[in-house]
Order: sequence, then C-alpha cells, then structure tokens
Amino acid sequence: MLAADAYEHERECDWTSGSFMLARREAILSAGMLDERSFIYSEEPDLCLRIKRAGWRVRHLPRMTIVHHASKGGVRPRMVAQDAYARRQYAHKHFGPLHRALYLSATGLRHLLRATGAETPRRAGARLALRTMLGRVEAPFKAPPPTALAPLPGPLRHGPDAIAADAPPATVAGWDAQTDLENQGASAHTQQPLFS
Repeated sequence: MLAADAYEHERECDWTSGSFMLARREAILSAGMLDERSFIYSEEPDLCLRIKRAGWRVRHLPRMTIVHHASKGGVRPRMVAQDAYARRQYAHKHFGPLHRALYLSATGLRHLLRATGAETPRRAGARLALRTMLGRVEAPFKAPPPTALAPLPGPLRHGPDAIAADAPPATVAGWDAQTDLENQGASAHTQQPLFS
C-alpha cells in the first residue's frame, strides 16, 4: 500500500512482514512450513500465498506494532541481488509462463533503469541483480537446496474440512501431526523441485 493511513485500519492483505507475523499452527501445517529454498526475501509473500490457498485469511492488525530497523546499513549490492534472485524464485514457483515473463521483465526493467549513471552502491546492486536474474552469476549467498518439503498430509484446510473446534490440538481424523513427524521424519514428505 502506498497510502500510509491504510495501515491504520484492520484489513485483509496479500502478505505481512515476517519480522512480526503470527499464524495459527493449523494454517502453517496446511500451507507448509517456510520454504527453506528462500534464504531471505519473498519468503513471507510465499508463505502467506500458500496460507490463503489453503483457505485461511491473512490480515493486517494495526493494534500490534513493532519497530523493524531495516536497511540501516545502506544499499548493499549483494542484498539487492538476493532480492532479485528471491523474486525470480517466487515467480517460478507461483506464476504461469506469461505472468512470470511480465513480472520478471518489470523487475528487470527496474534494475536496468537503476544500473545507469554514476557508480554508486545502488548502481552496482542493480547491475549484479540483472546478472543474477539472467542466471549469469550464482545465487548471491549460496545455491538453495533443490527441493522443499511439501505441506503435511491430512485435512488441515480451513473451511468445511477444517479442524473441529473440540478436536485435540494437531489431531485430525486420526492423524496426529507430532507423532507423524517423530515417526516418519521430514524425509517421508514429498519433495518439490523449484525450477522444473
């Protein structure tokens, strides 16, 4: 949102900042944990989109506030490139070919426009971001794992198939999430490739 006063009202939103996010356990289990392939940036929009697709709502609550001291170190080219890399990951994961091409083109144009002019950290970051988006350099920090854990099995959706109000925590239709995790381990869940 560009209007600052919009943050004064409770409302549904696409995603919230991970620096202060509260989520129901059932929503996280139905959507899947944070994607370990996202080192930094775009992990909150990814999680919130998956939570919404699982039938839950994402809301901004202005009654709760924090101060997040972000970007105090100025522009760092490696972090600008990581942001571009994360946006590319997000686009490959969630968008169809046309939407992905348009989104990545707009993101690339932003960096192309910033890559011109006097040599500054912002220009260096934009140039590194473009090379990262085009796959000409490695991931800014390290390559992510090739797969991520899928959401846990079971009817943990919100809505008609939601957990009954009187059901014990983490128990749905005879499936106990904690026991499942302890007995089967994370390797028992299906792995999903990022770029296919």
